[in-house]
Amino acid sequence: MSLQPGDDVTLTGLRGDASLNGQSGVIQPNTAEGPPPGRIAVLLPNLPTPRTIAVKPENLIASTPTCYICLEPSAETELLSMGCGCRGTSHMVHSACAVRAAAAQQERTKSWSSWQLCLTCKLPYTGRHKLVMAREWCRRTNEFPLDDTQRFAARVSLSAALAACSLYAEAETVVRANLEVAAMVHGPEHRHTLGARMNLGVLLEAQGQTATAETLYVALLDDQRRVLGHEHHDTLATAMQLAGAALTQGRHAEAEAQYRPILAARTRLLGEAHPSVLICAMNLGSALLHQAKLREAEALYRANLEHKRRRLGPEHPDTLMAAMNLGVTLKERGDYANACPLLAENYAVKARVLGAAHVDTCFAALNLIALWVDGSYVARYEEAEALATRTRAALESSFGPEHPSCLSAQVMTTHCRGLPFSAP
Repeated sequence: MSLQPGDDVTLTGLRGDASLNGQSGVIQPNTAEGPPPGRIAVLLPNLPTPRTIAVKPENLIASTPTCYICLEPSAETELLSMGCGCRGTSHMVHSACAVRAAAAQQERTKSWSSWQLCLTCKLPYTGRHKLVMAREWCRRTNEFPLDDTQRFAARVSLSAALAACSLYAEAETVVRANLEVAAMVHGPEHRHTLGARMNLGVLLEAQGQTATAETLYVALLDDQRRVLGHEHHDTLATAMQLAGAALTQGRHAEAEAQYRPILAARTRLLGEAHPSVLICAMNLGSALLHQAKLREAEALYRANLEHKRRRLGPEHPDTLMAAMNLGVTLKERGDYANACPLLAENYAVKARVLGAAHVDTCFAALNLIALWVDGSYVARYEEAEALATRTRAALESSFGPEHPSCLSAQVMTTHCRGLPFSAP
């Protein structure tokens, strides 16, 4: 049996810790710290506290994923991860099975939530499965009148799913159409219209048009404060996007000053474990990290990661982002022994869950490469160069060769070769 990083396995025949027999796990890449010769590193995501152990190959059985609805393995139809909070194999599903289940649930309950939320754990779908469900929902509402609320909601879901899969240009087209419909049907100050304006800003920013997006956010925030109030959820969401634009453009102290009152308001209104609060705390951590306020950033990231693991599970995209941020902070503090396994595991899981070419996977790769080539750590130049080359190609397909992330990958590639870098 040939096992590769990212493969799903089941533990069997363990004697030292027999309680782990039957547990599902994921093969992890080797690092400088291990595992020992003759052992394989396995992440156990379903334990109360997920951990990685080293086991012999004979104690591993390759798992065959099955659809949680029809209980059949992947055959002609690909199994997709729903990307929700379900763990083990219960998050795998055939798209056709999921569509039939969502349609039946909508028929029974007269609710649209089955197209967006897992029927089991009630958390949102993410990744490719979210996009499949959103496209089908839109197809089923194509003939609805333009002012139909469900038709509008389906296209909001589609734009978010497209953006999450890095299909920004297509997402922008959907959002601009939604904005036009909302303004025509509801007027320029309706909540739907204001929300579509913010979604457009998010997509512009994702495509590198940060200054244009920032201008949009400033005008939108003034309108929302006047129409909705200063502490309305939508107003605070736009304020956070504005702070994010400052962060993206390198104005870190300004971003910190903007994030702190948003975090305080959201915590007071929603509680410290609410998803909106966790997102804001993670962004504040980024502002602190860029100002070398490492201890406060690490504390924020650790708490953030713990909340997300409990609520969302270890493989949810938001949990993976929190883990990556903590790994980067540990690296910046010089704690390479703890940073390396965390970043290596983060990249392996993202590559399996999101795909090797996904933007979030590429960012995880860049952080791992930076650790591998850091002079203070055991250098792994050949592995780093190969990963940097693949990452640069994936980023260029999403953003074009002039995007800063693509240039970062190029810098790392040349650094691995021991060559000076000159911008193209």
